[in-house]
Amino acid sequence: MATEDWSRKTGDVPEELRRQWRADRALRPAMRSPGRPDPSRVVQRQFWRLIATGVTTA
Repeated sequence: MATEDWSRKTGDVPEELRRQWRADRALRPAMRSPGRPDPSRVVQRQFWRLIATGVTTA
């Protein structure tokens, strides 16, 4: 069972700390995705070169 595995992993940790970990986890906000990564520097340079030559993005 999962609870048995968890208790084995935390067996050397005092009970007070385990309770605090559970409390902290319950109050922690959800982790949000950082979203799409920025384009690489090479891609940005290519884009601005094309813009400088008069190419439009529309």
